[in-house]
Amino acid sequence: MKNRKPMHIGIIPDGNRRWAEQHKLSREAGYAYGLKPGLLLLQQAKTYGIQEITYYGFTVDNCRRPKEQVQAFQQACVQAVHDLATEGVDLLVIGNTDSKCFPEELKKYTNRTAINGGGIRLNFLVNYGWKWDLSNIKSAGFLHSSDISRIDMVIRWGGMRRLWKKNCGPIMKNRIFTGPWTGIKNRM
Repeated sequence: MKNRKPMHIGIIPDGNRRWAEQHKLSREAGYAYGLKPGLLLLQQAKTYGIQEITYYGFTVDNCRRPKEQVQAFQQACVQAVHDLATEGVDLLVIGNTDSKCFPEELKKYTNRTAINGGGIRLNFLVNYGWKWDLSNIKSAGFLHSSDISRIDMVIRWGGMRRLWKKNCGPIMKNRIFTGPWTGIKNRM
């Protein structure tokens, strides 16, 4: 079988809350601490010639968590988008912008935007849900996520193997790699 480099990688940056609790930190501190591996992964993907990355910031289901956690998700997503955009990307933030859970600061990126000269296609899903994505077919004839290509490989660094049956969107048939995000260094 011929080896094939993935062109589009999906990143599920979970496990931050569990990591924080194990290190006697607040759950919210875990979300903030989990930002650096995402930036390192983007930098490595660019060196390997990956064309597109999709980060799953948080789903509509996460909006049911306690208010402090939702606010921490929102702040972490805003900071992550800011950090990732320093790399030169073609950025698209996608999710239900009509919801109070969608951070106001990210609405300006809901159309694909070249930042710092553009580059790798970077999709960031915030307050995303598959049902919401499908809802656009009825009114417009296409998915909200129609500008996102099929994902070839998923990295879920919290170590869990499950996928959200109703919130994965562009994830179809792909390879799933799991492992601790604390181990992400200069390797892929």
